[in-house]
Amino acid sequence: MSKKGSSRVQPPVSSGFSMHRRAFLKTALGALVLGPALLNCGETITEPRQFNMSVEGYKGLAELPFVELTADGKLKFTDTDLPLATDFHCHLAFAVGQSPDVDFQQKTDKVGYIMDCDGAKDPACTFNMDDYINKIATPKMLDHVDEEIARSGLTGGVDAKTHTIPNLIEERELARVGRSVLLPIAVNIGFGRDDMVQQWKDGLEKSGKKDSFVLFGSVHPEPKEVHYQGKTAIDLLRDLHQQGFRGIKFHPTIQSVAPNNPKAMELFEECQKLGMAVFFHSGRAGIEAGNNGDYAKMENYKEPLSKFKDMQFIFGHAGARDHAEALALAKQHDNVWLETHGQGVTSLRTIAKEFDQSRILFGTDWPWYPLVATMAKVRIAFDGNPPLLRKVFAENADRLLKMINAA
Repeated sequence: MSKKGSSRVQPPVSSGFSMHRRAFLKTALGALVLGPALLNCGETITEPRQFNMSVEGYKGLAELPFVELTADGKLKFTDTDLPLATDFHCHLAFAVGQSPDVDFQQKTDKVGYIMDCDGAKDPACTFNMDDYINKIATPKMLDHVDEEIARSGLTGGVDAKTHTIPNLIEERELARVGRSVLLPIAVNIGFGRDDMVQQWKDGLEKSGKKDSFVLFGSVHPEPKEVHYQGKTAIDLLRDLHQQGFRGIKFHPTIQSVAPNNPKAMELFEECQKLGMAVFFHSGRAGIEAGNNGDYAKMENYKEPLSKFKDMQFIFGHAGARDHAEALALAKQHDNVWLETHGQGVTSLRTIAKEFDQSRILFGTDWPWYPLVATMAKVRIAFDGNPPLLRKVFAENADRLLKMINAA
């Protein structure tokens, strides 16, 4: 099945903050046979078995020998030889602006993934494991994403009601994920609420499960008065540090601020003084609103990386569709980590071949996608390489979190 690309005019988001907008992306299909590669950075990658890279929907992942479907149709990762993973890129429900509270303790029958490839949004979706992940999107799926993002700032997201702690924990148990690093975003919306960090913190406290989570904070470099009553970004960052936060999420395209913006640079300088890590959304995803993707061009990360050498930076999505540039930049700095979410099998193997394997982190971007969708890609990419799989799924994250906590 092939899908033709289409362009469409994006409606404005009435909530007032810059979120991803969508443009239809073609989906590449077909099977991939990967050749052997020799590493200079750690474990040698042996030649993998041949896997079908293209399956029908997420549930098609059950064709793989290490994935199965439960009786109620949920994905289960079955490779018990690997340690429980740490997911370094995870979210809960987004509720900002005029959106009402989300019950983070609610258990529902299923999770509404924002980019759903199992027919609820569009039965035409095919999941190709060698593509950047958002290339699965069909026009129907992109329309749904637009609607869900707009609702998250107004009446409350439909899918968001399922992005709760019990739902995530159940999926983690099936996927053999033992810990999640949660990444809220200060969107700096001009009205209503912008308290995602506090919402998630309160939810974890009430759940009794906070020990299996690591919560990062988030600060907009130019916070609006309506939310923070005169506090500067530096004030807010210091508040987070005093509360025990050891890292922040910085999302250039959602926050509409490039990482080399002077105000952002001031924020990172303070992060370095406080010993806090910065998790970047890095690179262009290809489906941003207008020109918002330009904020995340890899050239914009050069200045903070060059100036702040005594702190840890994580490139979320390993540069997204700009992964080649992200890899080249990361190789120049020993304080940069690459997080795997979104990358296809071939690009993952390239990263492992050319980069320091002790600085590769596993992440899923839940609830945009199921946990197993990224796990399957990583498991295929490093098939036959158990030491490398243990590093990526667990050991590297353990080391980074210890570094952050000790700072």
